[in-house]
Amino acid sequence: MILVLMTTILTILKLLNVTPLAELSWWWVAGLFAVTLLWFEYIERLIGWDKKNNTDPLESIRQARIKKYFKNRK
Repeated sequence: MILVLMTTILTILKLLNVTPLAELSWWWVAGLFAVTLLWFEYIERLIGWDKKNNTDPLESIRQARIKKYFKNRK
């Protein structure tokens, strides 16, 4: 999320012509967009951070109820 925030802030400041960033090339902004895209599309999947965390408390209760139901049917 830091990359998205940095990209958004840099783009807004560049569009508003804030003094230190007004002279910055648009290639820096485009490069940051490219790094953000690479991160969320490839690197995050490679690391495994895109998987849903099994922290939902209701999900474990639901799974236990399903197991109990099918166990009693046999």
